[in-house]
Amino acid sequence: MPRYVSPKIPMPTEAARMTEILGIPHLRAAILRYLSSCEAGATSGEIAKALGTRYQTVQRHLEHLEQLGAVRASVPPPRQGHHVVFVIKADVLSEAIKQNADYVQGQ
Repeated sequence: MPRYVSPKIPMPTEAARMTEILGIPHLRAAILRYLSSCEAGATSGEIAKALGTRYQTVQRHLEHLEQLGAVRASVPPPRQGHHVVFVIKADVLSEAIKQNADYVQGQ
């Protein structure tokens, strides 16, 4: 079983079980949850501080989520030296959850 970084604040037991079943790293789920609660978005540093982990780890997750179209960044790459705010694309996340459930259930 791969070792993943977990957020400082643990997930509810049932949510942790579901993310484990679907193979979603707990930290990625926590990042998505955090961004869902931030209408104006957040930086990787703000998210890392709130979740009790390193901003570099959060940044890697955010970059991957951006490539997948699940989050939008305020500044396009390259970003060195820029203040980058990430905002969740709630419609994309909702559709991904629905499509995943449909697929897993054979629909």
